[in-house]
Amino acid sequence: MKKNQDLSSEKALLDKEAQVIATYLLGKKANGQVINLYQQAMQVLELNYINKDRKILQLLMKRRYLLPYLDAGLAILRPNSVVRQKILVMSAIIETQYQYASLFLNQKLSCFYLFTIAWVGTRSILKAILGIILVKVI
Repeated sequence: MKKNQDLSSEKALLDKEAQVIATYLLGKKANGQVINLYQQAMQVLELNYINKDRKILQLLMKRRYLLPYLDAGLAILRPNSVVRQKILVMSAIIETQYQYASLFLNQKLSCFYLFTIAWVGTRSILKAILGIILVKVI
């Protein structure tokens, strides 16, 4: 009975984790197939957790809004961390789904595109700085 509860709680945690990461990448909730594929991938992959990875994942499940900052900080300080690997797995899964193909295809650009690039670049640098601070503190 306890084993069934453990499996059920592990599935619920993976479900929540998948939704948090997918929402971060897509800007909206993912469909059930994406969540199922993520859960299957996490059951097959052998990820080498360190204590800091567990702390960061627990924090992200409570405070989802920190994910962009921690992702940016981890990309610089610990690019092979478990959290980054999970984000990359979810990204790969999303790329294979036809519903989200438009996110990855070329789109017509406006004449203000250079300003958009400058804004996104500046915002990314600020996120990375804040993320580095957060990763160091955790």
